Amino acid sequence: MLRVPLFSVDEAARMVADEDVADPIATMAVSLAAGPYVRDAAVSGDQRARDTLARYLARMGGRATPYGLFAGTAPVSVGEERDLALGPRDRHRVRVRVDVQALEEAVRAAADAVGPLQWPLRTNPIARADGDVLRFAKSGDASADVVSMRLTPAIAAVLRVLGDGEVIGADIVAALRADNPGFSEDQMAGFLTRLVDGGLIERSLGLIEPGVEPAERAVDLLEAMGATEQADALRTLLADATGVRPLDPALTGTLDAGWRAAASHIPSFAEVKQAQRFDVHPEMDMSAATLDRRSSDDLQRAILRVAALQNGGGAAGGSAFSIDEFRDAFRARYEDAEVPLLSALDLESGVLRSWHRSVSELAVNAGVRAPEESSLPRVNPELLKLYDRWTRDGTPVDIPTDANANERAKASTPNGRRPESVGGTASKERERAENTDANANERAKASTPNGRRPEGVGGTASEERERAENTDANANERAKASTPNGRRPHSVGGTASKEHERAENTDANANERAKASTPNGRRPHSVGGTASEEHERANDTPAASTTGARAALAVLLGDHPEGLHSMLVGGVGRAPHALLARFSLNRDGMRQRLSDAVHGAEEMVGDAVAAGAPSDAPGVFGPGVPTGPNATADADTAGAPDTAPIHAELVYHPGGRIGNVLIRPRLLDDTIALTGASGGTLALDRLLIQLRGDEFRLRDSLTGRPVLVELNTAHNVDFHGLDPVYAVLGHLASSGGVGWSWGALAHLSHLPRVTCGPVVVAPEQWRLARADIRDVLHDPDPAGHLRRLLPGLGDRRWVGVGDYDHVLPIDLRSARSVGAALAKEAKGPDTASVKIIEMPQLEAPAVRGPSGGHVAEAVIPFSPVHRTPPRPGTGADAFDADRGRAWVYFSYFCGQASADAVVTRAKQLADELHRSGAVTDWFFLRYTDGGYHVRVRMRPIDGAARAHVVAAMDALGGALRAEGLIGRSVMDDYIPEVSRYGGADNLAAAERLFTASSDQVAAFLAARPTEELRLYQAVADAVGWCSALFDSTDEQRAFLRLCQSGTSLSFTKKGNPLGKFHRAHDRALRDHLADAQGDEQVAKALAALSSSVRQTLTGRRGWSVFGSALHLHCNRLFAFDAVRLEYLAYELAERRIHQLQALDGVGGKA
Repeated sequence: MLRVPLFSVDEAARMVADEDVADPIATMAVSLAAGPYVRDAAVSGDQRARDTLARYLARMGGRATPYGLFAGTAPVSVGEERDLALGPRDRHRVRVRVDVQALEEAVRAAADAVGPLQWPLRTNPIARADGDVLRFAKSGDASADVVSMRLTPAIAAVLRVLGDGEVIGADIVAALRADNPGFSEDQMAGFLTRLVDGGLIERSLGLIEPGVEPAERAVDLLEAMGATEQADALRTLLADATGVRPLDPALTGTLDAGWRAAASHIPSFAEVKQAQRFDVHPEMDMSAATLDRRSSDDLQRAILRVAALQNGGGAAGGSAFSIDEFRDAFRARYEDAEVPLLSALDLESGVLRSWHRSVSELAVNAGVRAPEESSLPRVNPELLKLYDRWTRDGTPVDIPTDANANERAKASTPNGRRPESVGGTASKERERAENTDANANERAKASTPNGRRPEGVGGTASEERERAENTDANANERAKASTPNGRRPHSVGGTASKEHERAENTDANANERAKASTPNGRRPHSVGGTASEEHERANDTPAASTTGARAALAVLLGDHPEGLHSMLVGGVGRAPHALLARFSLNRDGMRQRLSDAVHGAEEMVGDAVAAGAPSDAPGVFGPGVPTGPNATADADTAGAPDTAPIHAELVYHPGGRIGNVLIRPRLLDDTIALTGASGGTLALDRLLIQLRGDEFRLRDSLTGRPVLVELNTAHNVDFHGLDPVYAVLGHLASSGGVGWSWGALAHLSHLPRVTCGPVVVAPEQWRLARADIRDVLHDPDPAGHLRRLLPGLGDRRWVGVGDYDHVLPIDLRSARSVGAALAKEAKGPDTASVKIIEMPQLEAPAVRGPSGGHVAEAVIPFSPVHRTPPRPGTGADAFDADRGRAWVYFSYFCGQASADAVVTRAKQLADELHRSGAVTDWFFLRYTDGGYHVRVRMRPIDGAARAHVVAAMDALGGALRAEGLIGRSVMDDYIPEVSRYGGADNLAAAERLFTASSDQVAAFLAARPTEELRLYQAVADAVGWCSALFDSTDEQRAFLRLCQSGTSLSFTKKGNPLGKFHRAHDRALRDHLADAQGDEQVAKALAALSSSVRQTLTGRRGWSVFGSALHLHCNRLFAFDAVRLEYLAYELAERRIHQLQALDGVGGKA
């Protein structure tokens, strides 16, 4: 789909320079956006109105983001050649809808005028039953009240009548009275009213439902509540004024007349301002428009390249919800157990944390300010290389997708480099990272409905409306990482969970010691060397192999002198049609194309699942339909259709004019309807959630099918003031977007344009002080003054000011354009700078039109359409807090050199308690969370012995502290990883292995072994475990390679240090292996675990259980740099088995 402004670049530039709004279409566009007063005030000489009018005129030709009549959309096909021609204006059409906010107010007023018997009612979608107690949060944001209510028979009867749907109050009363004839209708109505006031039941007045026009839904609601006169008036307005209309100046009169007629019957309409009555959208005539396949392919390659540089960049600030914090809290509470979604999201007892619940409204209203939390944002070293090279020698910043691309680019320009130019619109993510006070504005938002300022504050009402409506999924998506769900990929073999990932990181200085082995304390490819060498290193950074992006949003460039054809705005991580759906509802052709794409993908996925394909194999752009000789089916997704994933559309409307952005066709069969929505089919209390590595997995408790939430809108789920459940599910609906961010470098006064071949991925930008802006405005030649403040701009004509899709064009040939665009910027605080970016889309417009070139944005969906869920856990046991409380768990914080002594003392205590009959098992691990420490867990024989064990372990901590071996001890709850080990039975077997392993390692450590001996013992144990677990040496080696891959490490190839190390240690290692004796108790426990796992998990699914147990065994052995030593041990063990395989015959037993 293309997004194209209504006016050409030349038309808009002329209107701004001349302040000419004689064009009747321009006049109509401004009136529909801001009301007639802006133009009238401008004509009368009001300077503020003149500036506002000039900004509107500039926006009409310089920004392609749809808003009112300023810009429209057109479908486009992908072909071999680009052909983008706009038809004459009289062939464009305008789709008119009644504004959703106006409809909401009419429906709400009608509901207020009647009683509960006429209300359509539904159960609070957040309500859940926990035994005989109902628990729910009232509608609102994260500060909403949480209510607990006894589930009485009367309430249960009401909930049974309501079910998962919507029922009129009179029908509920009739059903209740049939079973309870002793109660009058008035008594029943009063009972319903109390339930509504208490928040358990809601008036079901939501207007947003996929596939349904909000106005049609409003008509149905008005009729259902007996407001037939208002329903008829609205129906007449729809017939007379809405739908597809010619783009004609007479449209304004048609709309005004229709509204006046409706307002005579709908009282709330009389109070609606002219600019807030209708949502209008041009449908542009671009028959047979074609986007060249090369541009599409280049954009996909650019996304992969940017994704590789995205990790480690500056993080977003000011977001109302952090998925990373939620993940950490979930893991700390539940580990990998599966829990009810609504239990985890409970605002009081769950793991969803929000600052809303800790902020006093009184303190906010009184203006009490807390000191800002200062943090130093991380600078991506790869971006620092790019910037350093550009500042040193002016080398063009290009990140080609192959080694020769940069040289080809150089060859086409004088001196082997291109001029400094070309950029694009900046993402909200970049704005957040660059903002000098990212949280100040967000805190201010918190005090207003929906996290937005009242209309008219900080601009005209229509400008505020534009801010609210032009919410874009990419702002949030680009802040996430390039991996599925916006998170790092989880590794195989038990390294991703808190219990394992953090247990590996036993040495905070491991990276520093790795650096010590290279010259100057740096690893290869560090910053340094000649400019040309540094240039090559920056370009050698590989592209990402996969991203979560499922669509691209790009600005197209026309006949650009440097061969550039587009600018990447971002890769969209949510549904590929998220930016298209709003413009496809009831639009001929568009809706069907989207539906065909979605349902065609469902058939393809269904065929793949039935054929036995795995559910989590990634495609290049998002998880795709996997194939290949090693494809194996998950137990819960293979075969029958009723085990395939449920793809459910997330629907929510916080209220207000943002509803105009949330309309969409019905593309999926299932919906989750939250506040402001209707037509839900999948209730939240059916959903279970589990953490798999770093990915969340949802499952329907009724059918057992995995659930994938989709969001086919551009709404930013990170707005403050939204329902926190929506924020969580909205993040789960994204597989991770991609976009450029300079991070902390964005504060610099001048940054280069960055390209990836013919695609611009970051615009050239400048930052100016507010004082400089005021000087520009006071200069008789403001355009010339501004140009002098932008070094390297050259003779380019167009720049812009603003944020992401709110960038306002500035024509440097027009003093009026400069003055109008910068008038608001001059009034900001002096502490914040003003960002100026280049706008090459105006220098080289991509679309041909009768009156000149038009700028254009393209939304390009990628395949596959559907995501696939992460693999289920090896077990699906529900969370059980009592399972963890069966153990007593202490952390003893110590130095790494003291840890072995702590382990020895813990072993002695465990033996004493075991001999006395107080405990049955124990084990230990080494951790770095919050400081290096040893975690010791002991299992009392029964509940009566727990207090004795707690006292003994506490006394151990006191003794160790008195001896200077530890600094402190902390008691905590143990959260077992039931799913990781394939269920409760396997976990019990694994815990017995943990005890045997801890006994063996503690005895070994008592002899104070050297680091070499620890390594040799790890190799011996790895070989021994493999021999016990697998008959085939091929499987043994494959298992060790799998364990290695879980560490995400690799060996340095230059100089072959591994080969030299192996030769140096081979004799000593062989001698140790020859003398090593297996531990009998470990062998028995390992055999028991193997038997249990193979009874419940088929094929290689049990290998991750064995890998997790072996990983923890290695963790116990190594006091320093455990992850790298573990990786090395696996390598040496695999080589030893390979040697034995060569000696004993292929496939023999080691």
